[in-house]
Amino acid sequence: MMTRLLPFTLLITCAAITAQGQVAFSYPDALPEEGTHNLAQRIAPLPTYSAAPPWNFNGLTFGSIASYIEVWRPAAGTPYAAQVPQATHCLYNQLEFPVIYDYFVTSTSGIQQVASGSTGGFFNYLDPWQVYVFPNQIATGYNDNYTVSGNTYQGIVNPLAKGTMLTPFGDHANVVLIEFGFNDGSGTGTVFTYKWFRDTNCMIPIAEYNPDTQELTLNTPISVTPLSVPEFDAASVSMGPNPATYGTVRLQWTGTAVQADLRIIAADGRMVHQQNVVSGPNGSIDLDLSALTPGTYAVRMDQAGELLWQERLVVVR
Repeated sequence: MMTRLLPFTLLITCAAITAQGQVAFSYPDALPEEGTHNLAQRIAPLPTYSAAPPWNFNGLTFGSIASYIEVWRPAAGTPYAAQVPQATHCLYNQLEFPVIYDYFVTSTSGIQQVASGSTGGFFNYLDPWQVYVFPNQIATGYNDNYTVSGNTYQGIVNPLAKGTMLTPFGDHANVVLIEFGFNDGSGTGTVFTYKWFRDTNCMIPIAEYNPDTQELTLNTPISVTPLSVPEFDAASVSMGPNPATYGTVRLQWTGTAVQADLRIIAADGRMVHQQNVVSGPNGSIDLDLSALTPGTYAVRMDQAGELLWQERLVVVR
């Protein structure tokens, strides 16, 4: 028997999104809408002009992986996560409040954050995800514009780090930490930013994060091809309201058997629903969403730790 709550409307978009896991400061697991977003309430303060990058990845060599990783937080002057040997967990107690604990595992294929906690009692086991390291083809001295306090200046881009790194999206390829040199009329200065590129030509950024204003700007919708899994054809999956039942959406698939872990994840990274789905070809399930609060959610299917299918769901009451 279904409990009837306030009326609501479901808005479903079909853009696939590359959200896998959370990162240290609880970035949203679901990709934000296109546009500019202020992240000040979601993340710790980041340095501004002439400061060190928000975090450095030491011990990394692009195209391969070193035997350990150090993640430094310059504001504290001490390692944020100390040397992490291969295939082991690491806990580093930072000497400031709130104390944040991060657990990493490294291997020859990448870096994996497996858990996060704080002195406030919060502890979260993260979904497995790997950060794979790739070379990046952006050239030193590439010209680009940068906006500071509403004014746009011509700057020279100096890539400080390249490859796949921790991002507000989870793990994402072709990420560049960029140092901008600029002259605003009163003197020269330096400011850091992050840019995400669709492919390795690094000419068309899909997103930019400004540590000065703590704003994340998405330039274009992001769509990815789901991972190739022989047992599952993501193109055969559809999701939509079930007109016969109040407060539900129907997830159905054709032409393939399904054995997957189904999750609904809120925009703040909380998992609000989880169930195992085992079905033959041409199956369907109904998801009861009557208890969900208004907001953006990611509905995803995983198999053996790999993302099979994902779609954005917006609940409006």
